[in-house]
Amino acid sequence: MAAALASKAVGFLMIPLYTHYLSTADYGRLELLDLTATLISMLAGMGIGTAAMRYYYDSDDPVRGRTAISTAFVGGMMFMGSGALLLCLCAHPIAAILLEDSHLYRLVLIQAAGLFLDGSCSIAQSYMRIRERSGLLASVSLLRLVVGLTLNIVFVAVLRLGVAGVLLGGLAGALVAFSIQSAWLVHRVGVHFHRELFWKLWRYGAPLVPSAFATFVVAYADRFLLRTFGELADVGVYSLAYKFGFLVQFLFIGNFHMVWDPRVFDVAKRPNAPEVFARILTYWFAALCWGALALSLGAYEVIPHISPEPYWSARTYVWLIAAAYVLNGVRTYCTLGLLVTDRTSVVGKAMGLLSIVWIGAYALLIWKLKALGGAIGTLLSYGGTCVVLGTLALRAYPMPIEWRRLAAVACSSAIIYVVAVHVTLDSAVLGAVLKALLVLAYPLLLVASGFLRGEERAMLHGWFERMRGRGAPPPSYV
Repeated sequence: MAAALASKAVGFLMIPLYTHYLSTADYGRLELLDLTATLISMLAGMGIGTAAMRYYYDSDDPVRGRTAISTAFVGGMMFMGSGALLLCLCAHPIAAILLEDSHLYRLVLIQAAGLFLDGSCSIAQSYMRIRERSGLLASVSLLRLVVGLTLNIVFVAVLRLGVAGVLLGGLAGALVAFSIQSAWLVHRVGVHFHRELFWKLWRYGAPLVPSAFATFVVAYADRFLLRTFGELADVGVYSLAYKFGFLVQFLFIGNFHMVWDPRVFDVAKRPNAPEVFARILTYWFAALCWGALALSLGAYEVIPHISPEPYWSARTYVWLIAAAYVLNGVRTYCTLGLLVTDRTSVVGKAMGLLSIVWIGAYALLIWKLKALGGAIGTLLSYGGTCVVLGTLALRAYPMPIEWRRLAAVACSSAIIYVVAVHVTLDSAVLGAVLKALLVLAYPLLLVASGFLRGEERAMLHGWFERMRGRGAPPPSYV
């Protein structure tokens, strides 16, 4: 996940460069290549990363835990190597169909190399989170980001290599991250392959593959269908909008799960685990809505300043995609009930069936509405998946969901968004300031809606009193 997020970070930070040096068609090609590699990675990964964390905590024996991680690392490299090989063998047809030029097959080969490096070090990233080495993980990700950004500028702006320059910069960053993370992992756990444990990992993770594929369909089928029913330029414009909507995933969901996922199975052992899970969901949903609100309103102000006019229509789709990712964050969180009860097959079966429905919905909407249809389809698919999987998860692992507070969050977000987009000012600066003030007013509206519980109000009151120097100091335990 860290590798994918680092790649997305480079892609977002380089938007001004890409949109000025790449045509909308080239930007569409870049997006389709990235999504093809993502699909292969999901299928080839075989859910072994989740399985590794599951079996690491399954035993109190540290040796067995390290063996599980090492076995997953070796197995993951084999899986990803197979996926990269498949991508290489299909390079010519992929270039001809998706990129409209079979001579661009070299771009597919570069992407295949990056796929292998990113997928192979995912276990190392998971183990860093388990061992609470977040500083090391962040440092490696930052180094990768710097390498990718620097080489992208050289390859794209100076050498004018176009899409190839973008891919080569990403490949160099992936190589740096893989070298450091794999060396660290081998030093900590060694290189061991336990055949029996490997099959256990495979049996646990394999049912997640249909779920991963279905997740891919829900998240990315719109780009492929837009390529079918529209033009590469449509894919490029829509992809820019998706970059902003995806920030909900990049800034909030991805970072949250980096910390939360390794702790889920440990928290599940507590006697009050359902109440803890439900309370965290409430705060999590409130944070996600706030972030999505800020991103949606900010996109209207930012996109015209960082891209030429052919890209400007992208800003009208951002809020739909951001809202979809909020629902995706809720869905991802709620499915922990199926993970802690070892019912991963339920996720795969449900997502498999839902993906068929969502493909049909995407095709119809994109055929009629093009990019707007893709954004609407994204919101509908994520919302429907959240409802179905959330219901199944609550049946498997009941939690006292705080429905009233979740409704207060949703209503507060919607009110602020509607007011912000319908109130227009003659000055662009004043309009941006108004949007910023409305976003900052979100917590106040939540408080006014009755979101806070009694003990939370008391805690906040005490905190404000201490800030003003009038409250009693916190008790000392020294």
